[in-house]
Amino acid sequence: MDLFAKLLLITHVIAGFTCLTTGLLAIVLRKGGRGHAITGQVFFWSMVYVNVSAILHILTVRFIPFLLVVAIFSFYHIFTGYRVLFRKKPGEQTWFDWAGALISVVAGLGLIAYGFTMLSKSLPLFIMCAAFGTATFYWAARDIRWFLKPELLTDKMWWFYHHMSAMIGAYIAAVTAFTVNAGSEIIASTSWGWLLWFLPAVILGTLSGVWKRRYKRQFAGAKERRRPQVEPQPVVTPAEMAV
Repeated sequence: MDLFAKLLLITHVIAGFTCLTTGLLAIVLRKGGRGHAITGQVFFWSMVYVNVSAILHILTVRFIPFLLVVAIFSFYHIFTGYRVLFRKKPGEQTWFDWAGALISVVAGLGLIAYGFTMLSKSLPLFIMCAAFGTATFYWAARDIRWFLKPELLTDKMWWFYHHMSAMIGAYIAAVTAFTVNAGSEIIASTSWGWLLWFLPAVILGTLSGVWKRRYKRQFAGAKERRRPQVEPQPVVTPAEMAV
């Protein structure tokens, strides 16, 4: 391994551990607070470096189509989760929002196609390619649909839910990378080890859904409290009207 590859790997690992710690802090700290903003920024830039270094390693050291699309999928999560904070009104997307979505759509479809070429060689690899390829395509295609039809975004807090889901999705990617590397012996030695690729998504994805429903109830309650109370009008009987 040459010096460039070694430096890429070392800095990739350091950034990865930074993602794991700051991402967890950003999740548990109060949303909108200074602590969440700081840890979220560190998580964002660390995750950007993790994905860029992973893509560079795959393209220059060892090309693996599956890992390339996983890195693109992870990058798109962190990218769109950050970008939505600057386009809270539907229809405010720019050319690089379009570029990110289109690249991810192509990457997702490409991984699905690649999975079919692996079907006769490895069923687990086919399942992983189909699952991650579909997820990559779905996330990006959904954004494109919103770009084309912004009227679909009727909830004023849509950007908050999108930000939360995308950032947690990026954190799931970081946890998955750690889990897979830590459990590499299990993956290599057992026929069901490949399921470690999905374990973080199942656990954290379920929690993400619970948090999302909680915030929806919270925002709905706040909206109800802000609604002006209408005083009941007195009922006038026919006898009173005749007086």
